[in-house]
Amino acid sequence: MTSPESAASMPVVFISHGSPMVAIQRGPYQDSLAEFGRKVHPRAIVAILAHWDSSTAIGINEAARHSTMHDFAGFPPALYELTYNAPGSPEVAKYIASLLREGKWEPGITTGRGLDHGVWIPLRLMYPGADIPVVELSIPLQFSPEELYRIGEALAPLRRGGVLILGSGGVVHNLRLADFGDVHQAVAPWAAEFDAWFRDAVEQKKFADLFRFQETAPHARLAVPTFEHFAPVFVVLGAGSTVSRVSTIYEGFEHANISMRSFAMA
Repeated sequence: MTSPESAASMPVVFISHGSPMVAIQRGPYQDSLAEFGRKVHPRAIVAILAHWDSSTAIGINEAARHSTMHDFAGFPPALYELTYNAPGSPEVAKYIASLLREGKWEPGITTGRGLDHGVWIPLRLMYPGADIPVVELSIPLQFSPEELYRIGEALAPLRRGGVLILGSGGVVHNLRLADFGDVHQAVAPWAAEFDAWFRDAVEQKKFADLFRFQETAPHARLAVPTFEHFAPVFVVLGAGSTVSRVSTIYEGFEHANISMRSFAMA
């Protein structure tokens, strides 16, 4: 692993990945992610996944080369033709495992999992060359927000080695109430209110309120009906807990309530 002094310190990033259709659409969301990718040049990327649930374990994908998972159905053929076969980094994966063991977690190692759409779609927009090594981490959904935050704290040293820590999920993600017939449907007031509460809490580092979001946030049960897309937020917050600035990469909604809010901590 590159020594901390030999590479630029990287930000910590949360990306709301939305519908798989964002991969073939064009608009301000896609432009914003592409602009971020032009400005930030990591030596490797560690991605914490909404779609890899590992219950009470932490999985690490140590593959040397990734395949592309088309883990969705019913979309246009053009979407299934896209690939993002980025390299992995067994070196970075082993360093992550050592950091987690120092924190008293025993990670599980795999090499057989490809990149799911929650990872390859935003990365394809940010780094279309697919030439930056990617290491995937699972999300232990039985962990509390505080425990996920502590995992992020343990991973924070990666930043000093030029590794971008990226959480992929969604701030407001209620598929049952989304209007998939109209990507530009007016935003549901409850979704806008939760999204604004979340923005302010992150910018003001109100971590205690965020940990207890089900009690402190407006419309939390509507905005976060299931935990998997929101959970990576807490790993990102832990990894970025010592930084002073939060910057918005993109804010906006699709399909009435799917927040595409994406931000960096640096």
